[in-house]
Amino acid sequence: SAPGAGDPAAPFCGLVFKVQHLDQAWNYLRVVRGQLRPGDPWVRSRGGAVVTAEQLWVVQADRHENVAFARPGEIVVLPGEYGLRTGDTIAAPPGVAPLPTPRFPAPVLAVVFEPERAEDRAAL
Repeated sequence: SAPGAGDPAAPFCGLVFKVQHLDQAWNYLRVVRGQLRPGDPWVRSRGGAVVTAEQLWVVQADRHENVAFARPGEIVVLPGEYGLRTGDTIAAPPGVAPLPTPRFPAPVLAVVFEPERAEDRAAL
């Protein structure tokens, strides 16, 4: 847990939990503390320049809409290429104390393709 988690008056801090590359990069972010508004400066935990996002979106199903701000506990999308990765912490400058990186279990996928008839085995 981050110090000040849930406090909307604290300096901004959020965790990138998903990055999707569609027509542009969609960086999904959960706000941990503080507030984020379009145009607010932030830096990422892996270093880099101070950046500002011009838009914040709330996504519902296949639609998104611009929002004026995001508060603790809310999930928003930062559209655009910012070099973010899943697990990155972003925060208001000057510095970032990285949040714990989420751990994901290894995928468990198994697919077996077998023909219905033995004579179709060569076709696979």
